[in-house]
Amino acid sequence: MNSIMDRVKYVSVAVFSSAIVLFALTNLNTVEVRVIAWRFEAGVSLLILVPFLAGLLIGLWTGLLRRHGKAKKAKAQDEAPEVPLIEAAAEVSAQPEATGSAQAAGEEPAGE
Repeated sequence: MNSIMDRVKYVSVAVFSSAIVLFALTNLNTVEVRVIAWRFEAGVSLLILVPFLAGLLIGLWTGLLRRHGKAKKAKAQDEAPEVPLIEAAAEVSAQPEATGSAQAAGEEPAGE
């Protein structure tokens, strides 16, 4: 059974695709494009849609790379060896404190 989100996605894709087709059909004019020594003619809709699609693909690609990097980082953190809490607490309590180290070591202060 399709969820509501699947239906929303299908409707969104249909509306967006229809808008692209309508845009392409209403912009059939050709224009001359000059870039330094190059010169060519292309349709207005093509000149607008190609950079748009290139940007869309680059954005999707960078988003996937970012998601893959975060997943890889999370997996590395999950695989890191963990010290049990009891052992970590024992190590901390076994170390003398930096302040008042004479008292922590069991020595009496020298002035008394």
